[in-house]
Amino acid sequence: MRPEFRIFCILLCLLCVTPVMQAQQTPVPAPASSGFNLTAEDLKDPRAVGNLETLCRVWGYVKYHHPVFCDTLCRVDIDSALFALLPRVVHADRETRNRNLLDWVRSLGDYTPNRVDYEQSLAPLELVSTVDLTWTRDTTLLGCDLSHLLQDLRYAERGENYYLRLGQPDQGPDYQYLSLRGESFYPTPQMDSGLNLLLLFRLWNVIEYYAPYRAITLHPWNEVLTTYIPLMGIETDGRCFARLYMRLIRELNDGHAYAPIEMLFGQRMLPVWPLQADGRLFVGHSDDRALKRGDEVVAIDGEPISERLELLREYASRSNEASLRQALRYYGLCTRRDTAEVVRRRAGAYDTLRVATVPYGSVSPPFTTRLSSCSRPSACWPIRWVTSTPGHSPASTSPRSDRRCLARGHSSSTCAPTR
Repeated sequence: MRPEFRIFCILLCLLCVTPVMQAQQTPVPAPASSGFNLTAEDLKDPRAVGNLETLCRVWGYVKYHHPVFCDTLCRVDIDSALFALLPRVVHADRETRNRNLLDWVRSLGDYTPNRVDYEQSLAPLELVSTVDLTWTRDTTLLGCDLSHLLQDLRYAERGENYYLRLGQPDQGPDYQYLSLRGESFYPTPQMDSGLNLLLLFRLWNVIEYYAPYRAITLHPWNEVLTTYIPLMGIETDGRCFARLYMRLIRELNDGHAYAPIEMLFGQRMLPVWPLQADGRLFVGHSDDRALKRGDEVVAIDGEPISERLELLREYASRSNEASLRQALRYYGLCTRRDTAEVVRRRAGAYDTLRVATVPYGSVSPPFTTRLSSCSRPSACWPIRWVTSTPGHSPASTSPRSDRRCLARGHSSSTCAPTR
């Protein structure tokens, strides 16, 4: 399989976002192209990025709030709706943009807003809001009709959402996860502006409404769209887009968030189990006679390990320096070559070796560590979800400490899981 094809399939599958968002999905067949193309020339229009940002917000909000998307048959394809709206919105003036969005929301059908029942159902629960919906009340941005429609939609009577559902608990009755199994999958080797933006819009909205740590992302989550729409929307190179995707995942500032970091360096590795100390890599166990326990790997394929650490700092999602350096153990000795050129330091002396490599992930530590039952987040973090309530979370079930949240200027409750 071509690397670009494999990269794009991984990106658009959009799996494994956070520890409580396990995406066990069966891909849904979908068209190979969105039919929408965005260029650098398009972005010269000062309205373009703002229009696409507004489209993303409205599209995602409707996706998780409108009752039509609680239909188990899902007769309305949310992705196709986005592809149809993109060319109608990108260069429109504000009035035209809002009219197009209003017409789309109205076309989805009627619903019954029931704010009293909504608030009564939540009253017995200790909840906090983890999402800022003030933009839905901005009549300057949206116009009066669209703004009022979106505000009513928040209280619409609805069931479980088709695109994001509660998975079956496998760790006891107090543990549940969110499943993205309703999302469509686009297995195409061709770069496509509409598909690029679909990936960005999907991820942004699922974090906006359901991520437990939205308040402590690397940069304010509200600013991410403005940054990444012009970057991801026009990218046509598969490898460059993969790096943009990794940078986007890095914004989550969470070591549990997955991106295919091994693709930065290659999907083969030295046949050693490395140890890390102060950002340096040492051989802990080796299946190659040229490398012995205690040897330091200074560089691989002409790239110093220190430079790889800096590259990981840019692309690997980690919440602290210790976690970042731990990632160096897993990715620092990767290579694209069957035989790697390795600079080794032993007893103060440096030499260059050629070492046969093995597939990434095929090396295991030479010992077995017995892990306690609380070594996995799923065993220790019971999450009590509130269904059909995007942007809310139980205040008493946050797995993170008050100290970490308060250190970043937020109350502990803003770090609780959302749903």
